[in-house]
Amino acid sequence: MCTNQTWTHIECLVEMSAKKLKNYSGLYGDLDTDASPFYVYSELIEDRSGLFDWTIEPHLHTNLYQFFLVQAGKASVDTTSGAYDLRPPGVVIIPPGTVHGFRYDPTVKGRIVTVADTVLEGLAKELPNILLTLKTFSIVDDLKEGSLFTDLIDITVRIEGENSSRQPEKDFALQSWLQILVIKLYRLLALSHTQTNTLSLNEKYFLSFQNSLKSSAPFSKGVADYAHELSITPVHLNRVCQSVAGKTASWLMQEHAVREAQKLLRYTVLSVSEIAYQLNFSAPTYFARLFKKHIGKTPEAYRKS
Repeated sequence: MCTNQTWTHIECLVEMSAKKLKNYSGLYGDLDTDASPFYVYSELIEDRSGLFDWTIEPHLHTNLYQFFLVQAGKASVDTTSGAYDLRPPGVVIIPPGTVHGFRYDPTVKGRIVTVADTVLEGLAKELPNILLTLKTFSIVDDLKEGSLFTDLIDITVRIEGENSSRQPEKDFALQSWLQILVIKLYRLLALSHTQTNTLSLNEKYFLSFQNSLKSSAPFSKGVADYAHELSITPVHLNRVCQSVAGKTASWLMQEHAVREAQKLLRYTVLSVSEIAYQLNFSAPTYFARLFKKHIGKTPEAYRKS
């Protein structure tokens, strides 16, 4: 039982009930889904929340951004600083590694867009202000300017349509709509009074570790190096990763390397051995074993699929 009276209910969950706090690689409830570095998905809020009796328990996604657009109905957002009753129409921006949950009324209407961090950060790499803004957990609600919110809804519908289509240049069209979406969200945050969540200390450490990990070549640093950057011990960094993501720092470093390998397998003609050495693996055989452990397929089988 949590006895520290200064902790929020979510922080107690993170520290004392790690087994209950799930880290989903894909969408909420999809334990068997491992979202790829190219993952983009759009759906109705009511379609998923209705499956779970309108309650989305506190959880996180290590490598996914999520944008919730609530058009109507009652919705409460659970964060590390407590619960917040959303006043629709409103937008909730959830960056990777952020603990969040929702409690909805069955009358809720809206849409969700889920995007892999590699996709979004690739689109916005030349727009650092946008990327920095979207890396902050934010709530904008009780919107008075309805046309901007309507535009956002329309864009998410177009993203869903492109995702399910077989039209030529589908990937390029998806990227274009996503770019428009993030620019619109950035403008909304710039124009609106923003309710921003105060992250727990563990979440701040974790997000800093994730940012450093993604900006570094795979295995160019060890756990001790990342811990030193945060001015904490390697043991402390592992505790942070376990409490927030349910994984060790070493495992997250492996995931980073495998995600980089997925991109190279998809977009280049480099051989498996060349990819292994480019990503600082000690040997191609070790790379192949690690890749299959994380993805469930050999690098060759993944490239063919």
